[in-house]
Parts: sequence; C-alpha cells; structure tokens
Amino acid sequence: MNKIKIFENFLELDFIKNLKFILHNEVPNFIWKSSLSWPDNIRKSSSLILICNLNNEKYIYNYFREKYNNLFSELKDKKIIINYYIHSKLSYIPFHGDEDHVFASTIYLNEHWNVDYGGLFLYQEDNEIKAIVPKFNLAVTNSNNIKHGTSLTTMDAPYRETIQIFFNQVK
Repeated sequence: MNKIKIFENFLELDFIKNLKFILHNEVPNFIWKSSLSWPDNIRKSSSLILICNLNNEKYIYNYFREKYNNLFSELKDKKIIINYYIHSKLSYIPFHGDEDHVFASTIYLNEHWNVDYGGLFLYQEDNEIKAIVPKFNLAVTNSNNIKHGTSLTTMDAPYRETIQIFFNQVK
C-alpha cells in the first residue's frame, strides 16, 4: 500500500445526506478541537482547522469500518480514527508523512469546489509534486510513507469540509 489511490463516488449518497444531517444538527453533542493542538511542524502559519472526532457516533463508525474493511483487508486489525475537518480561509497543511498512522484517507464533502479556491491535496511521487483537486465524494487514500499536504485555501473559498480517516497499528 505505498501508493495514492483515488475513488470517485466513494460514499453512498444516502449516507452523505445522513452524515451531513448529523454533522449540522448534532454539533453540540460532539467534542471539537482544532489544529492549534497540532505540533508546530504541522500547524505552521495555517489559519484554523476545526476537527471533530466521529468515532463515538456508532452509525458513522460502523459504516466506515465496514467500507474500509471491504476495500482493504489488511486494515481489519487496525484501529480506525474518523474525523470531520473544516478548513477555514487561508488554511493549509504543510508536507508531512503520517508516521503515527499506517494508512490515511481524505473524503471531500463540498458539493462544489473551484480549483481557484486552493485546498488541493498535494503529494510527492517519483520526485514530482502532484495535485488532486477536491471533488464532491472523492476519496484519496495513502500509506504513511507518502509525503503529502494541502495547498492554501483562498479568501473567497468556502469552508473546505472533509472526512479524515486514519488507521493505526492496534485495533
């Protein structure tokens, strides 16, 4: 699993509808944190990124656990962490490797995203920097040894909404 993989139309539309309903109507029931808790080498000078852990929402947890287990059998014995990220204007994530995680995935939730908004998923492959433009219901997966980050979002960009999923060694 040393490559970037891209999946279009990754989630069922009914699930996305239910997920957005939960995220927008049950927000007070969730525990939020922000990128201010990240180490300096990941936070750098980025504007705020809000983070909500969704592991305690059983409907969401079970859905993603089954989805990834079916796609990647080698992840069945790994611990899963499911977060909802909201990137504010002028936010970004510098290049890094996910050394604490064996596998990661980003799923884009914005129904409309213009390339001029920034917020591109950047990664290094064969000494080249490559980019993926956020697209509704697109999933990008990567292993921990791929250097990646996100480009700066612009002042006119809407909040960039993603589901970030990480897998760790111990289930």
